Amino acid sequence: MPAKAARSDPSGYHDWFSRSYVDRWIDSDAGSRQQELETLVAQLELPRDEPCHVLDVGGGWGPVTRCLLDRYAMATVVLHDFSQPMLDRAAANLAGDADRVRFVQADLRDTTWLDDAGDSFDGVVSSLAIHNVRDAAVIERVYRDLYAVMRPGSVLADLDLLEGHSSAERRRWLDKAGFVGVTVDEGAGTFDAALFRARHP
Repeated sequence: MPAKAARSDPSGYHDWFSRSYVDRWIDSDAGSRQQELETLVAQLELPRDEPCHVLDVGGGWGPVTRCLLDRYAMATVVLHDFSQPMLDRAAANLAGDADRVRFVQADLRDTTWLDDAGDSFDGVVSSLAIHNVRDAAVIERVYRDLYAVMRPGSVLADLDLLEGHSSAERRRWLDKAGFVGVTVDEGAGTFDAALFRARHP
């Protein structure tokens, strides 16, 4: 396992710091999950004709943000990711809407990861990202972090792989963070992920 890959992914499986690896990963992913991403962003139930502010956690090269911008015409998005190569691709892909997107590079494993993202989000969305930290305690803390920056009544929609953690555990972590109305749709998505939807009271 390359040392660089180990630093970018605790499992050593991905090398998110490598531009060539990221380019290959995007080529294999691009366009393959459009319908499920549209279903994901619809979970936020935001008004289509009013301003709203959304956080895309682990947004990578921008496919979820693209769906958000297309569905919610007055939305602005903070696209977070750990990988600068991913963010560079996202900036190029979303260049036509540069005034509606802000990019933040930060590591979910760092307790200060949200310091530059802001707060008062009207919705938070994530697709196949949070599991990459591999650590149950970190995932639980990330949910608490997200709760702290969301507006009352806003929705978190997280489509993710479980990677050794049960959907019951994830649901418990969301409950403990303070979210209400937590629902789980197991087996959702191309990668047999689970879709977690939770509301800030």
